[in-house]
Amino acid sequence: MQTEYGVVFVAAAGNSVIDVYKYPAMLSPEIGGMFVVGAYGEDGKVWKDGPGLGSNTGNEINAWAPGADLPRTPDPYAAGDMERFGTSHGTILLSYIQ
Repeated sequence: MQTEYGVVFVAAAGNSVIDVYKYPAMLSPEIGGMFVVGAYGEDGKVWKDGPGLGSNTGNEINAWAPGADLPRTPDPYAAGDMERFGTSHGTILLSYIQ
């Protein structure tokens, strides 16, 4: 992928189960070298976790990464389970391999 600015941009597609239309992902046609990351689940399909919660889709997405049931480090101040989900977490994983 050509990088117009000398860096690679990695943007989350979003978690609203819609076609991508939000910033910064919608800028991908204008920014050379931008990866828009969608999330897939443990089954290898586009991640969806109920109505209105799951990976956005669309032609702007050019990379997919795990985005469901991802382990996190223990945090004594955080409530809830020990797993995280979403396209933002997929961007973190993808950025490590760049």
